[in-house]
Amino acid sequence: MWDEVSAIHADVQPAENSLLAEEYGERVKNMLTLYTDKSANVQAGYGAFSLRENGDPAYKVVQVSRYESHIVAVVEAQDD
Repeated sequence: MWDEVSAIHADVQPAENSLLAEEYGERVKNMLTLYTDKSANVQAGYGAFSLRENGDPAYKVVQVSRYESHIVAVVEAQDD
C-alpha cells in the first residue's frame, strides 16, 4: 500500500533523450521526464501518478537530477 506524500507541479514530457535510451534501452518507451521546481520532494524509488483505482502508483521514479534552478526526474510505467 502506498501513501500520498505530497503533490507536485511538473512539466511532463516523453523521455526522448538519447542518453536515457542508451542507459535504459527499450524501457525508455515506457518512461516520462518530469521537470519540476527545485523544492519538490522527489526521490528515486518514489511512486508517482497515483491514478489507479487501487491506489498504487502508475509510475515509479527511477532517476533524479538536481540542478540549481529545477529538478529533472525520470519515471517509468509500472506493470499491473
